[in-house]
Amino acid sequence: MHLLLSRRAGIWLFPVIAAALGIAALLVPRIPQPLSYHHFADRRSWLGIPNFGDVASNILFLVAGLWGSAFLCRKSSPERFIDARERWPYVSSFSVYC
Repeated sequence: MHLLLSRRAGIWLFPVIAAALGIAALLVPRIPQPLSYHHFADRRSWLGIPNFGDVASNILFLVAGLWGSAFLCRKSSPERFIDARERWPYVSSFSVYC
């Protein structure tokens, strides 16, 4: 048997599940975090930057953000999306205002 939700039911199902999960998260007691969690993996300093290994590992995130921003700022980027509204989630995630 092949069951499908109607479009209207699918639209209402998402906020209902999200609200139920949000309420459940508020009712569950806190889970204590061990103090050792705050000790970084690389505690060495290099070039005057504390925890250099942890800081340097974020360079790839910076590169990806700059690459996405450069793509969105091109004049041809709106043409690459089927609908103009598809571009806005990318603009908000890359924090670009061209």
